[in-house]
Amino acid sequence: MRIADFLQGRMFNALVATVVTLLIWSWAYDATRSSGDATGKLSVRAPAASALFVEPATAMNVTVQFSGPRSAIRAAQQVIGAGVELTAGSAGVPSDPGEHTLDLAAILALRPELQAVRVDATSPATIRIRVFELATVTARVATDLADSQVVGQVSIEPEDVSITIPKDALSALPELRPLAVVDTAALERGRRHSVDADVTLWRIPARWADAVRVSPARVRVAFTLRSNVRTATLASVPVQVAAPQAQLATFDAAPASGSEALRQVVVSGPVEAITAIEDGSARVVAVVSLGSDDFVAGTMSRRVAAWIAPPGVTVLRVGEVPASAVDVSVKVSPR
Repeated sequence: MRIADFLQGRMFNALVATVVTLLIWSWAYDATRSSGDATGKLSVRAPAASALFVEPATAMNVTVQFSGPRSAIRAAQQVIGAGVELTAGSAGVPSDPGEHTLDLAAILALRPELQAVRVDATSPATIRIRVFELATVTARVATDLADSQVVGQVSIEPEDVSITIPKDALSALPELRPLAVVDTAALERGRRHSVDADVTLWRIPARWADAVRVSPARVRVAFTLRSNVRTATLASVPVQVAAPQAQLATFDAAPASGSEALRQVVVSGPVEAITAIEDGSARVVAVVSLGSDDFVAGTMSRRVAAWIAPPGVTVLRVGEVPASAVDVSVKVSPR
C-alpha cells in the first residue's frame, strides 16, 4: 500500500480519532476537580537586611489540604513538600513588633505558586509568631581561660565586637558581656599561645539566644600560661641508710660524719608540691641501700639508690652532679 493511499484511507482516520480521544480524555482527567494533601516544613523569616527577628526560629511541620485539578494538586504537593518560607511583611504576614497569630490557610492561599488550587485547611490551623525589633551595639570582649593563671597581659584582637540583639533584651539585661572562651587543658604551660576563640554572650536568656548575632563571631586571644611546674634548690636534704634487718641487729649503718645531708639539691615538680617542701610540710630524702656483703666494719662510698619525695617531684641534681650519680659516704661499725 502506498503511503498516500494510507493517509487518505479509513485506517488513518481511525488512528487520528483514537489519538485525539486519548488526548481529550487525559486533559479531562487532569482538569477534573479532586482533593489531596501534603506535609512539609514551614518557617517564618524576617526580610533580608532588616532590623527584625522572628520567633520561632526553627521550621515546623504543617499539613495542607487542597482541592482543584489533579495536575494542580500534584504541583502544590511538590511546593509544600519542598518547604515553604514565609517572610514578615509579605502578603498576610505582619512585620510589626509583637505577637501575632497567623491563619495559615488564608496566608498560603495568597502564595503565587498555589493559586491553581484551593487551600481548604491546614494542620495546625494557626501559628503564633513574635516579631522582635533588633538593635546593634558595640561591646568590649573579655576572656574566660577556665581558671588558668596567666603571666602578663592577655590580648584580644579585635577588642570590640558588634552585637545585634532584640531591643527587649537590651533593655532587660543588666549588661552585655561578650566572652571569648578558651580551653587551656591541652596547652603547654610556661609559653605564649595565640588561639582563635568563639565569642558568646554571658548569661543570655534562652528565649533570645537565637536572635543574637555577634560580629565577628571569633577573635584571636594571645596569652602566656603560668607554668604548673616549678624548679627549686633545696639547701639541705637528709640521707637515710636502708639495710637488711638481720645485719642491723649486729651492726650500725649510718651516713659518715659530714655526709648526713646533701647540699644544694635541685628539684622540680608541681608548684604546690615544691611549695610544701619549702615550707616544711613535705620533704625530700636521699636513700642509700646496703646489701649483706656491705656489712664490714669501715667507711665506704655508696650511690643514692632512691629519692623519697612528694608525688610528681623529681630530683634533678645535687650541685652539678646528676641525681643518678650521687655518692654518699656510709660508716658501718659492729655494735
